[in-house]
Order: sequence, then C-alpha cells, then structure tokens
Amino acid sequence: MGGAHRVPMEDFPDEGDAPRSSPALPGSSEIESIRKAIEVLETQRQFLGNRAVDAALRPLEERLAALTSEGRSGEGELRQMVVLFADISGFTSLAEKADPEELASAVNDLWAELDGIVVKLGGTVDKHIGDCLMALWGTRGAAENAAEMALEAALSMQVAMKGFVERGSLKGLAGGATPGDTGLRIGVHAGQVFFGETGSNREITAMGDTVNTASRLQKLAPVGSVIASAEVVGRARNLFEIEEAGGPAIRGRTA
Repeated sequence: MGGAHRVPMEDFPDEGDAPRSSPALPGSSEIESIRKAIEVLETQRQFLGNRAVDAALRPLEERLAALTSEGRSGEGELRQMVVLFADISGFTSLAEKADPEELASAVNDLWAELDGIVVKLGGTVDKHIGDCLMALWGTRGAAENAAEMALEAALSMQVAMKGFVERGSLKGLAGGATPGDTGLRIGVHAGQVFFGETGSNREITAMGDTVNTASRLQKLAPVGSVIASAEVVGRARNLFEIEEAGGPAIRGRTA
C-alpha cells in the first residue's frame, strides 16, 4: 500500500452513538472467545496467507454461527464495520442498448473480478443490487486493519475496472463502453451497524446510518474515484496519500 494513491475524502462528524451490547446468548463466554480467536487469525493473513487463515477460520465460524443461532431467531447485534459501495457508472446506457444475455455475462465477469478483490483483502461481499456492489469488513469480528483493507480493495477495484474496460470486455456490447464513459464510483464509511437477519427470508446483512452514509458517499464520488469518510481515513491516514474533498454536504446528516 503506497503513497502514490490518492483517496478523496468527504469529512463529516462522528456518529457519536455509544456501542450497545446485545442480550446475552447461550454460550456467550465461548462466543467471545471464538470472536477473539477470529480477530487474531485475521491479523495473520500477511504472514500465513489467505488459504491457511481461511482454513483455520472455517471451523470457528461454523461454531460461532451455531452458537449465535441458539435461542435467537431473526435477531442480530450492533457491530463496528467498514462498509463499501461500488457502482458501475454508464451501466444504464449500456443496458438500454445491449442484448440482456450479453450484458449479464459481461457484468458477471466483472463482478467475479471485483468480488475476488474484496475477499482477498478480508472483506465479505454482502450483495449485488443491479449495477451496485455492497461489501463489508467486520462480519467475522473486529479487525484493526479493516479500514486499510477496505481502502486497498477500493483502489484495487478501480485499477481492475479500468483494465476491464481497456481490454474491451464491455466493447462487444451494442454501443459498447469506453474508458471515458464507464467506470466505478466508490464510497467507504466506517461505524456502528446492526448486523443480523432481516426480512421474511432471514437474509443476513448490515443496516443503519453507516450503510446509508457509505451509499451516499458512493453517489458523490466522481467516476473512477474513491470517497472515504473521516472515520475511515483517520484509521489509515499513514498508509495512503489523502486528498481532502470539498463539495456538497450529505443530505440528511447534520454538522
């Protein structure tokens, strides 16, 4: 992670909400021990490699999932997470002209490449919503370098997207994409979220103001750039060259 990267920032105050604990779960002491073990393992990726760490994490995560599901249905907990949104700019114009099957194939190839970056850098792909990707850092427990990994993922995704377009991977579509009109807008924010089951299908996801803010930052980002909040930048300032970003305030947030 070098200083040559420039990450614009939208600066606004901390959310200020004090973390709250969830009701006690069966085996809560074991749950806490497992989470601490997961946190320690996550810090060893650069030394042990992703394959070894993932193999060690698997039984811990399975046990954690079993424990947290006991006596609790449709619930979740408050956690500190880093949330990333990435949107394909120019997708709508492509969708209007392209054959649906060809478009789906091209976009699936792109998602596979971008998803791989998220996972490689310790994140979890939460969902794809049309032309937008939502990723989380912190689903396996707190990680000290979550903000750093999320920013590195964001920058790597921009590089991958540029290469994807320049290789002509989208040019075969009717009215195909060019480097000037197609790219990613990425927003990254960190803070407290509700993480748990939602909806009738009990989808596990993150919700709350932190998620909404990351989405709004993504919408403010120029094509080909990353906007990160003060909460994210403050945790990774020494590893990236940061450029303060002016511009409009985020609607719905008070100074």
